[in-house]
Amino acid sequence: MNIPPQSRQPQSTGQPPLSLSVGHFRLENLRQSIEQNPLAALNALGAWRGDSIQSPAKAVRWPLEQMPLSVWLPASPVSVNQGFPSPPSLFAALRQWETVTDGLIRFRLMDINTETAEQAHIAFGWAQETTKGRDYEVGHANREVQGSRIRRVTITLIQDPLIDGHLSIAQRQSRLLATVLHETGHALGLEHSENSQDVMFYRGWRREQLSHGDIRRIRELYQQGRTQA
Repeated sequence: MNIPPQSRQPQSTGQPPLSLSVGHFRLENLRQSIEQNPLAALNALGAWRGDSIQSPAKAVRWPLEQMPLSVWLPASPVSVNQGFPSPPSLFAALRQWETVTDGLIRFRLMDINTETAEQAHIAFGWAQETTKGRDYEVGHANREVQGSRIRRVTITLIQDPLIDGHLSIAQRQSRLLATVLHETGHALGLEHSENSQDVMFYRGWRREQLSHGDIRRIRELYQQGRTQA
């Protein structure tokens, strides 16, 4: 999750990209960019909007027979441990996804004293550096997928993200809970939403409770998985 960049840079294609400015496109370059490389222009538009919503044909999910999913949640690093929620507290937050799917999705919190992150289906970890070009990032999820099935997910939480410098301790705690909930949504197969009320909003980091939109999408994804099983 990236919070919120003032401009988004398109991936390099070897062709002239669409030029972006703070918060809007530079209109004098828009027509030229589209004429020179329509595909790159469309890719840039999609990146700027944060529009990574999956089509049904590309939907990925965990196989239901894989449940419960083992979750590795390490303690917060010393640098960010200012009364931050403990792993059990964070685990309780992400279990919202269980409740709204009536148990289709289930989690198991791993024992960090007897198990390892490598054994996890979903492994959280901490990093000091953000993804290049995403200075305001607070976390991201990387999914390993085979066909339409998710096999493993690693979720990286950023230590001391820039956004936290403007927040109180209580606000940082809320931000972390929202981040864990958001990245867990990605881990389950959801992509970004354009609704600012959703936990999965592409510029979202304030929502600690799943919205009606989040609930509808996760139910559709896993009920579809049940009918295809």
